[in-house]
Amino acid sequence: MDDMKENKRNTHGIFRSPSLFTVMIFASSVVFSVINIIFVKSSGSFKLVLLLYLIVATLMLFADVTGMPGKIRQLARKIRRKIGESGTSDARKTFISRYRKDIRFRAKISLYTGLAFNLVYVVIKFVSGVIYSSEWYFTVGIYYLVIALTRFVLLRGGSSLKDLPEDERMIKEYKTYRNCGFLMLALVVAVYLISLQIVTENRSYVYPGYLIYATAAYSMFCYVNAIVNVIRFGKRHEPILSAAKQLSFAAAWMSLYNLQTAMFIAFDGGSDLPRTMNIITGAAVTLYILVAAIFMIIHGNRHIKKLS
Repeated sequence: MDDMKENKRNTHGIFRSPSLFTVMIFASSVVFSVINIIFVKSSGSFKLVLLLYLIVATLMLFADVTGMPGKIRQLARKIRRKIGESGTSDARKTFISRYRKDIRFRAKISLYTGLAFNLVYVVIKFVSGVIYSSEWYFTVGIYYLVIALTRFVLLRGGSSLKDLPEDERMIKEYKTYRNCGFLMLALVVAVYLISLQIVTENRSYVYPGYLIYATAAYSMFCYVNAIVNVIRFGKRHEPILSAAKQLSFAAAWMSLYNLQTAMFIAFDGGSDLPRTMNIITGAAVTLYILVAAIFMIIHGNRHIKKLS
């Protein structure tokens, strides 16, 4: 019964009316922040705290109007019901079997996991930016925020596709695919700002001791896995899966770029090579994401017009 009520509230569109509490939090944060920044001569640290407050209030409003808390509760209830019906051992076997055989289910789990980690990174980077008054942390936080929003759009677009006619389902998938392309344009801006700080201010990630070797191995694994998935899903006519793998490939490129900067900091003896290589790699990553975003927008529009 609760699931039916939850579904009914969320079937009238992507967005719903936010609660009065969320609106009040968001409105008060906007008013207080604007008044303080314009009229009050506060310290830079206090204004950064206000900015963080405004960002958190905006995320609260976004979560409310998109119904994310309800969807999380609904998913948790479904998992508990499955476990209760079939027993813990059987449910685990069913989950593992479905994860191995169902590509869409595996992609969905991957998107949910990535979204959760991205949101944690967003909070960590923004809080670090406030504590250390660092533009670098804020810029990296914006990058992870765009990645998280893109994954959320893919998850939202992939829901409720089962009962749709084939043509209607494909149109919805290609619209989600195109929207992912638009968000990747925002990702281009975030990557460019990160690259600009790496080149002009010598910013970088720092991995102490042997952690850099573990990070290098993990980054290479993610990169190779992303290449394999892009090739594999590029042959399938499933736009949402293709978009998810393009996003993972772009993130893998960025991970390698960050690893490169960290390795130069750790091992270079002070030559001019790191700056040159960072310029080349940063430009390559930015250009790839830009080309991928434009291709997804054009490709999505073409198929939407063909199917409409």
